[in-house]
Amino acid sequence: INLASEPKLIYSAPNAHIKVVRDIFTEGMDVETDSPTVYNDLKSFFSALDFNQKNFLKLYSDQGLLFDKHNIETQINDALKPKVWLPSGGYLVIDHTEALCAFDINTGKFTGNGSVRDTILHTNLEAAKEIAAQLRLRNIGGIVVIDFIDMEAPDDQEKVVERLIAELANDRARTNVLSISELGLLQMTRKRTSDPLITMMSQNCQHCFGEGLVKSYPSLASELFRTVQRYHSEYKAKKITVQIRDDLLKWINKNFLHHFEELEQELGIKVIYNVASLKSEDLGSKEYSIS
Repeated sequence: INLASEPKLIYSAPNAHIKVVRDIFTEGMDVETDSPTVYNDLKSFFSALDFNQKNFLKLYSDQGLLFDKHNIETQINDALKPKVWLPSGGYLVIDHTEALCAFDINTGKFTGNGSVRDTILHTNLEAAKEIAAQLRLRNIGGIVVIDFIDMEAPDDQEKVVERLIAELANDRARTNVLSISELGLLQMTRKRTSDPLITMMSQNCQHCFGEGLVKSYPSLASELFRTVQRYHSEYKAKKITVQIRDDLLKWINKNFLHHFEELEQELGIKVIYNVASLKSEDLGSKEYSIS
């Protein structure tokens, strides 16, 4: 063992973008970034792993935001909503509790062209596929209870369970699926790998005493940052006024202001912040406005 004469760095945790790629990248994926720094970091990372990054690593340089190109903002918002629509017109309702996560399936607008049994089976099969996708997308772990639409035929129940297991086969997290119980509920577990998406992207609402959720300050600040970029790109404005809620502005001034200052220098603009007077019923839907 060689002992250093003075303190030295032994290990440095990877940057966030390296960690994300390391944890979720699989063959067949494309990686695209609009940051030259991130691009060079990833290029070095993949080179060290003997990957030919020319095939999938891309530096975005087109007009507009990368988030807009792939409609990421909308997809993030959809991933936080409790209702997910199925292709046929049915839907899932996802409910997070302290002990477990529950999925409830409904036929919704779907009536089918055959018997009631066929309609229910079709909806449940679609739901099984979508549930597997939502578990990965939202990073839901722990105990999961699925309330499929009641199926009297054991063959139909078996088909639905088999579909769910098949869709979970590509999940990196370990899962364990049980049979549908006499109450019509399917219980399963999924290994926790990190906090679920809803926890990372939201926080307890200070206006409803924690009974609901609103977007977190980091999420709102990042969203406002892109809104300013988008507004400047569209209107070529040199001065942009932001009507903003007081608590959000305080958080930005303490934690995020340097990003806006760098943006002002880069675009040659001036961002002016005015504290908005918002009524309690507006909170949550009007954290800021821009002009």
